[in-house]
Amino acid sequence: MSAVRTPRDAGRRRTRAGGVALVVLVAALSNAVVHPAPGHAAQSRSVSDVPIDACPANPGFTHAFVDPYWLNGKDVDQVVEMLEAGKQVGVGGVILQWSAYRGAASTVTAYPADPSLGLRLFNRSVPVLVDAAARADVELWMGLLVAPGVFSTRESLTDPVLLGGLARDTLAVADDLYRQFGESIDGWYLPIEPNYKTVTNPTVAVTHGRWIGGMTDHLHQRYPALPVMSSPSMPTAILDGKSAATFVRELEPVMREAGVDVWNFQDGYKMTAWSPTTVASALRAAEVQARGYGAEVWAVMYTPGPGEDGGSPITPSRLQEYMRAIGGTGIRLSQFTFTSYLDPDLTVRHGEIRAESYRVYRAYCAGE
Repeated sequence: MSAVRTPRDAGRRRTRAGGVALVVLVAALSNAVVHPAPGHAAQSRSVSDVPIDACPANPGFTHAFVDPYWLNGKDVDQVVEMLEAGKQVGVGGVILQWSAYRGAASTVTAYPADPSLGLRLFNRSVPVLVDAAARADVELWMGLLVAPGVFSTRESLTDPVLLGGLARDTLAVADDLYRQFGESIDGWYLPIEPNYKTVTNPTVAVTHGRWIGGMTDHLHQRYPALPVMSSPSMPTAILDGKSAATFVRELEPVMREAGVDVWNFQDGYKMTAWSPTTVASALRAAEVQARGYGAEVWAVMYTPGPGEDGGSPITPSRLQEYMRAIGGTGIRLSQFTFTSYLDPDLTVRHGEIRAESYRVYRAYCAGE
């Protein structure tokens, strides 16, 4: 298999930060950078240099999320081994889930942050992943600040103090990461997962979209070569008895205001939320909707491994059914996570099960 062509290979140079003032956090849709969306698999990508057809026989994953908890204690050689295994089955890009985590008591980081930010060190996942991604020559999307407890109530979705503080801290982390690792970053991942509570009320949806838009404005203006990704939680619509199509339609105000370049839609619950054709149809509609705002649609498939989220991993036949349906639309596929389901390392717990999943998936990619 040929080496993954990255932005560095393509000669795209990163622009260093240069004194642009922090934008107003509730700014409208960014006009700084617009990326055209792809149509079908035969078209070249616009925000990613990873070949969409690296699995030659069937639709396959091109990107995988990486969890800082998995990276904890790993050295660069171990991470390179995982990344090289991914490249052998077409996974030429990684998305770090987060680089800073806001809990109830404090915010911790997965890298040594500038002391002026007042953040506590959790581990050194970021520098390890940065070095490993460079050695393995894979695309790296840098996750920013995650605050999973923030959106637990509808009121928090429009709280200007809470949202303003979170945006300010997210951008401070982004600027700090770029100062330290800028030339290694190929895109930003905002660990914001617009859910059904976000979109069901149009006023809340617009507020949420403008809040995201303030952050993307800042990121686009300071780092114009770097696209921004967010990951809407489509299956949350089920909790209110709504369809995937309804979620996509009601997400439109967020899309319109947010200025995001890649909407990486989740279909969680081990591919049991809706049928493959239902998900594919909703994603086609999302792609048309996103294209109107200069954005791409990807799909992220949740693939828990043995012992995770109920105990049993998704079966290969179920996974392949969804991949053929969704990938057949030409939408790029990503995975949460490679290390939980496909990592062929036999030394880890349940390693033999993951190694067998990897073998089956590799045969699927090759059409064997």
